[in-house]
Amino acid sequence: MLTQPPQVNAAITGRQLAIRTFQLVVLVYLVRYFEIGSPQFGTIMLLAVPAFLINALLPFRYRLEWFLTVSLIGIVLVLGPVSAIWLIAIVTAFIAICHLPVPLGSRITILLAAGAALFFFRLRGWGVPWSETAWPIIASILMFRVIVYLYDLHHEKTRPSARWSLSYFFLLPNVCFPLFPVVDFKKFRQTYYSEPAPVVYGRGMSWIFRGVYQLILYRIVYQFVVIPPEEVFNAAQLLHFIVSSYLLYLRVSGLFHLIVGVLLLFGFNLPETHKKYYLASSFNDFWRRINIYWKDFMMKIFYYPIYFKVKGLGATPALIIATVAVFFATWLLHAYQWFWLRGTFLFELHDLLFWSVLGVLVVLNSLREIKYGRVRSIGRQPLLSSGRLSNVCRVASTFLTISILWSMWSSDSLEQWLLMWKSAGGQAVLIVIAVLVFYALANWGDKRSEKVSTKVRTLVGRDVAAAEPGGIRLGSGLIAGSLVVLVFMSRPEIPWVPDAYADIARQLRTVQLNRRDQARMERGYYEHLLNVNRHSEGLWTAVEKKPADWIDNLNDTEIAVRVPRFLITELASDKEIQFKGAQLKTNRWGMRDRDYPIAKSKDSTRVALFGTSHTLGSGVSNAQVFEHLLEQRLNAGAAGATPSSAYEILNFSMVAYSALQHLYLLDHKVREFRPDAIVYFALEDDERFILRHLSLAIRNGIEIPYQPVLAIVNLLGLDASHSDEEIRRKLAPYAAGIQAWAERELAANIRGMGATALCVFLPKVQSRPDQATAETRQRIAREAGFHTLDLHDVYDGYSRQELQIKPWDDHPNELAHSLIAERLHQELVDRPQLLGKSSSRIAR
Repeated sequence: MLTQPPQVNAAITGRQLAIRTFQLVVLVYLVRYFEIGSPQFGTIMLLAVPAFLINALLPFRYRLEWFLTVSLIGIVLVLGPVSAIWLIAIVTAFIAICHLPVPLGSRITILLAAGAALFFFRLRGWGVPWSETAWPIIASILMFRVIVYLYDLHHEKTRPSARWSLSYFFLLPNVCFPLFPVVDFKKFRQTYYSEPAPVVYGRGMSWIFRGVYQLILYRIVYQFVVIPPEEVFNAAQLLHFIVSSYLLYLRVSGLFHLIVGVLLLFGFNLPETHKKYYLASSFNDFWRRINIYWKDFMMKIFYYPIYFKVKGLGATPALIIATVAVFFATWLLHAYQWFWLRGTFLFELHDLLFWSVLGVLVVLNSLREIKYGRVRSIGRQPLLSSGRLSNVCRVASTFLTISILWSMWSSDSLEQWLLMWKSAGGQAVLIVIAVLVFYALANWGDKRSEKVSTKVRTLVGRDVAAAEPGGIRLGSGLIAGSLVVLVFMSRPEIPWVPDAYADIARQLRTVQLNRRDQARMERGYYEHLLNVNRHSEGLWTAVEKKPADWIDNLNDTEIAVRVPRFLITELASDKEIQFKGAQLKTNRWGMRDRDYPIAKSKDSTRVALFGTSHTLGSGVSNAQVFEHLLEQRLNAGAAGATPSSAYEILNFSMVAYSALQHLYLLDHKVREFRPDAIVYFALEDDERFILRHLSLAIRNGIEIPYQPVLAIVNLLGLDASHSDEEIRRKLAPYAAGIQAWAERELAANIRGMGATALCVFLPKVQSRPDQATAETRQRIAREAGFHTLDLHDVYDGYSRQELQIKPWDDHPNELAHSLIAERLHQELVDRPQLLGKSSSRIAR
């Protein structure tokens, strides 16, 4: 209920406005420095500073129109004028349909027909005059807001003015965030300056700040805490995966705080979107605390209408039916939302199971509350009291149960999730036992705490309320101080910050793929697979602008040939294609290289390269691959070089080749070219190629020619009846050993044919390993019998965006290849023995 009219609440003094403006400027700096939200959000926040000032100074009667104007300007700034005009026209048309002077049923039919038209354009990818990036924004504005708007139009007695309708649909931050809270139209109007402006603005600043630090916490969890499912083999790792999966929800919570915080800056005193959901003490409490706007939407549109429709069956049956309907509708609407935001359908078993199980738990919790009453907080109690113990156990049991469900929901498939539990073995039962123990202790504590007197509850409640604000101020101060430290640590010019901490701080400044999403992207490159579920937001950010005709996998092209041998795939001879926007041409021997005779000339030094797609040069033309550039540099500096060339570098690389395939290639193809040196390019996590290759070989019934490897496969009982996921998981503990064995055999065979064996450690553009990781990899290579060369710092001084071929593909581009060629040339000039030239130096 309003204590003052909105026009009175809208007043603010000059001093208060100056304080709030300074706070907003600091927040804008943090948002832009840490690249919070989305790249476009920094632009919108810059716009928000003058817009906020003008809004606060304008007469009250003009402020709503000003907010609408700023929102439309933001749409144009982010999408460009053409897409913005189309978006505004489409949304305005839907609003107009809601106001047609026809019965509600007719309006719904027309809206469904208009939505179906957009649906088919989205589904078929038919050409539209607006950009691809506008689709998710159009969908985000319309898909739920139209439902709420039409519902309120039907039930409210007074019709809203055009300025209110347009302001509701064109909410300023929406153009940056396709994933947007379902703002209620009635609350949107009722809360406009429902409290004094300084209070509303201050709350908005607080929520933006909360969004900033929650998104930085999310980056910490995403980058440094989350582990890939492939690394789960015991109960501790399983628990790690389960809890970290749920902690990733910080991203949604943080974004929604940012969004609503911005709206509060313009007087819309909307309620909180999330409230301490990690501290929920029951499943009903969890449903009430997490994504509150969604809960209110479902209650308004589904629960209450259905409940009162079937109330004649009795209160309890009506509650069960309405609750089940809500969770079924939630599952369908999330799939519907996914289609509009991503353009693909998402109907997966583990998705349905998540909402089904959560719905059942909420129903059971509701029935318990009907029978025994809702357990409520009784305020401050002694540390070891039964009430305190009960609350802790309720929170712990709820947190663990939701985490388990969330880990299933965020897995790539139900099979992957079940295999993690199977890999943990009998130890996994300990997690289930822990949940049951917490539930049992909570029930025991509830019964004990019923003896606490009402007098104690009342007195303690006053103490807690009085103590709360100071704690909030202290927490905000600590977080603000932490952010200041992060800013200073991430500045390269600060010399006293240790490199390790500075690297971590710099990683937190931007969104980067973690190991799990990097593995997903690489499987997309090599295996016709890019499994991007709704929790792979880092991966979605990377691939959302990828054209529909972009080919990730070279094996999907005519230049890759499937062979019934252990190699499985190889390059076709004398072929030329366009791959990832660049020319890719092979010679008569099936190498991406110029043509060479099989016999080398007497005066030449022949070098063979082994590697994967980075060495092959995916995404750059033949003339830009570092192998070609290095050969040119070496020959340009070689005294007395002949037309046949003093140096011949033969590129035997192929996408996703494992060390086992290189070993096979050496024995069956490379040997006859009689190279003087073989350079094997190693990446940080080459074991993944071992797993991929052996899985393909086993599932396709291809003979494994190496007895030590075959013995492991037979020991594990693996054959063509096993799925890819199961084969990889069973082989994973042995992958490092197989990799080491293959590299030892490779080095020994190279030396056995009289050539020099050199292993070059090459970093990936996306994830650059530190020196310790590089040294470990080199040590393993030296133990295998290779000379080693470390290029882990070859990309230093350049950002990922400067070095990758496209935002959605992190293979090295022309600049990266030139850096590699330059560094290799310098190293080989200084260390000629690496190519077997021990008696003379390579000419500069």
